[in-house]
Amino acid sequence: MNTFDFDNLRARWSEQGRALDERLGLDIAAVRARLDRSTASAFRRHRGWLLLGLALAVPMILGLLVFIALHWGQWAWVLMGAALLPLAMSELTVGVAEWRALRNLDFETAAVELQQHLDFLEARRQRQTRAVLSCSVLLWLPLLAVLLKGLFGGDLLHGLHPSVWWVNLGLGLIFIPISLGAAAWWRHHRAVGARLQHVGSGDSWTRARAELTARLSFERAAADDAEVALAAQMLPEVVRVAICALRRRLLLGILIYATGLILIGLFNAVHGGTPQFILPGVLINLALVAQMAPSIQLRLALNAAPGDQTALRVRFESALQLRRRFAVGGVISLPLLLPLLAQVLGSAALGMDLFTMLGAYASGGVLTMAAGVTLALATRMRRSSMVHQCADALSGFSLASGEMLLRRWEGV
Repeated sequence: MNTFDFDNLRARWSEQGRALDERLGLDIAAVRARLDRSTASAFRRHRGWLLLGLALAVPMILGLLVFIALHWGQWAWVLMGAALLPLAMSELTVGVAEWRALRNLDFETAAVELQQHLDFLEARRQRQTRAVLSCSVLLWLPLLAVLLKGLFGGDLLHGLHPSVWWVNLGLGLIFIPISLGAAAWWRHHRAVGARLQHVGSGDSWTRARAELTARLSFERAAADDAEVALAAQMLPEVVRVAICALRRRLLLGILIYATGLILIGLFNAVHGGTPQFILPGVLINLALVAQMAPSIQLRLALNAAPGDQTALRVRFESALQLRRRFAVGGVISLPLLLPLLAQVLGSAALGMDLFTMLGAYASGGVLTMAAGVTLALATRMRRSSMVHQCADALSGFSLASGEMLLRRWEGV
C-alpha cells in the first residue's frame, strides 16, 4: 500500500467518523426531545388529576358545611361532619398550592434546585396522605353515615348496633399511632422505604418524577458516554407493549378487589352485632386486602424511570415473586374461605344463616374438613402445578402475563 492509498483510506475513515458523530448527535437530540416531551406531558397529566381532585374537594367542603348547619344541635352528626371537614380542607389547600407550583415549574432550572423544589412539594403531599391514611379506619364509617344521611336520609347512627360504632372508634384510635409509627420505622430502617414513600404521593406524581429522573439521568450519562446513554434508552417495543397490557390487566384486577372490599364492608356494617356474620366478613375482607395489596405493588413496580431497564426488571421480578406467594397463599386458604363466603352470600342474598341451619356439629365438621384441606395444601401441594395454575387464575392471569413479559425481555 503506497502513501496515496493510505491517505485515501484515512480520509474515508475520517468521513465515516464524522458521519457517525453527526448521527450520534442527531440521535441524542431526538432522545432528549422525546424525554422533554414525555416529562412535560407527565406533569401536565398530573396537574389534570389535581384539578379533578379539587373539583371533588370543593363540593365536599360545601356539602359538609351545609350538613353541619342543617344538623346543628344533633351533636353526634355535627361531630362526624366536623371530623371529616379538616381532611377535605387539607386536600383543597395542598392541591391548590401544588397545582400553582407545578404550573410555574421551569424545567430549565438547575437539576439540584429543581429536585429540591419537587421534594418540598412531595413532602407536603406525603404529610397530607399520611394524615388521611392514619385516620381512614376511624373515619370510614362516619363518612359512609354522613353520605347516606345527607344524600338519601338514611340513619346509620341509629340503624347500626352500638357495638359497631364503639369497635370502629376503638380500632380507629389505636390505628392512628400504630400506622404513623410503622410508617416512620419503615422509612428509617428499610432501604425501600424512600421508594414506597415516593409512591405514596400518587401514581401520576410517581410517573412524572420518574420521567424527570430519566431525563436528568440521560443528561448525565450522555455527558460521560453518549453511546451507552443511547443504548440504555432503547426499551424494546415488544417489552413496552407487554408492560402496557400487564398494567391494564392488573388495574382491572385491583378494581375488582376494591369492589369486593366495598361490598364486604357494607355487609360488615349491617351485621356488626352478629358474630356469626361479622367474623366471616372480617376474614373475607382480610383475604381481599391480601390479594389487592401485592397487585398494587406489582403494578407500581412497572413505574420505573424510562431507560432504566436493569432497575425496572429487578423491581418487577421481586414484585412478581411477592404476588405469586400471596396468590398461592390465597389458593391454599380458599377451602377455609369457601364456607365463610357461603355464609356471607346466604345472608346477603337469601337472608339465611347457614351455620344455624346446619347446626353446631355439622358446621364444625365442615369447618374442620376445610381446615384439613387447607393444611394438606399448605404442607403437601404448595409447589404442585395445580396450585400454581389456580394461583394464576386468582391473580387474574397476571402471573402468566408477568412470566411472558420476562421471557420476551430475555429474548431481545
